[in-house]
Amino acid sequence: MDKFLNNLEKLYRITFDARSNYEIWWIYISKEGRKSYLKIYRHFKEFFETTGYAHISMITVSLYKLFETIDDTVNFKNIIKQAQELGIITDVDLETLKPTLDKAKNIWIKVNQLRSYLFAHRVKDLTVEEIYDKAKITPNQIRDLTDLSLEILNFIAVKAGKKERKFEDWTIRDTYRLLETLKNSYSE
Repeated sequence: MDKFLNNLEKLYRITFDARSNYEIWWIYISKEGRKSYLKIYRHFKEFFETTGYAHISMITVSLYKLFETIDDTVNFKNIIKQAQELGIITDVDLETLKPTLDKAKNIWIKVNQLRSYLFAHRVKDLTVEEIYDKAKITPNQIRDLTDLSLEILNFIAVKAGKKERKFEDWTIRDTYRLLETLKNSYSE
């Protein structure tokens, strides 16, 4: 049971890392963020371009990890298998969880395309925009995948007698505080 709980905790950490990075990235790329902080983005162009890329890379790699199927890694397939072996999840529970897993997997396929074509490898004949178009993924779907991942983990955790968790807004708060500090201290 300790190994199972340790692996469950690792999956929560991966999910929370993906969501935190998503929140920062979204502030950077959203219409509201660009409008409010454009001068700061321009003044610190190299920093924001580099960190924006780092955040979307981290999101993609983290979400990829959750649904990969390698036997010696921590992923949903293996945590569900462990939960079944320990009698935490029954076949009926798995049927209940299946629609959420399927919905998440459909988005994950798109994340996998980003990972494969843009971050883990770089396809030479496609622009970044063409890779996103090919993957047919939106920022909202990326956020949705973090929500679905947390829903899957909470389902398993509750079955194991643990409490549900939720995403906190500290990353959003701190990112806005940082940007406001830069905005208020920046003068042309």
